[in-house]
Amino acid sequence: MAYKYSIGQPFVYPKNDLDYASNFLRMCYAVPCGEYHANPVLARAMDKIFTGSPSLMSAATAAFPETSVQIRSVRRCSAGLTP
Repeated sequence: MAYKYSIGQPFVYPKNDLDYASNFLRMCYAVPCGEYHANPVLARAMDKIFTGSPSLMSAATAAFPETSVQIRSVRRCSAGLTP
């Protein structure tokens, strides 16, 4: 909605019969007085970006606990405590 507001166009509401990526494209680029048909190749590519790969998601979330442990260790060392 920020994109539509920044270019001075009215907001477009989603349609229930479209998938997530097609609705996203429609809401970004459609105007209320015209019909918008999303490019199916682009919609499929964006759907893959939005949903992501489960293996990539678990690898990304697995990195955060290790990083927070390292940050705590650095803080403890800077405070003069043993890690």
